[in-house]
Amino acid sequence: MADFPVTSGVKTDDPLTRRIIACAIEGHKTLGPGLLEKLYREALLIELESSGLKAEKNVQIPVEYS
Repeated sequence: MADFPVTSGVKTDDPLTRRIIACAIEGHKTLGPGLLEKLYREALLIELESSGLKAEKNVQIPVEYS
């Protein structure tokens, strides 16, 4: 079994994934628990952009379901 770096219990060797998870954790640590999901989404957007990642909110993604 490979020994990957761990970010909050998630094992991954992908640097982008680790950056995104770190941004989510930082936003949650700043706001604290128990708030509305939309506030955490806004915090994540701010953290992603401040870390140099481009992010958009409420993007429509077409999905085929049959």
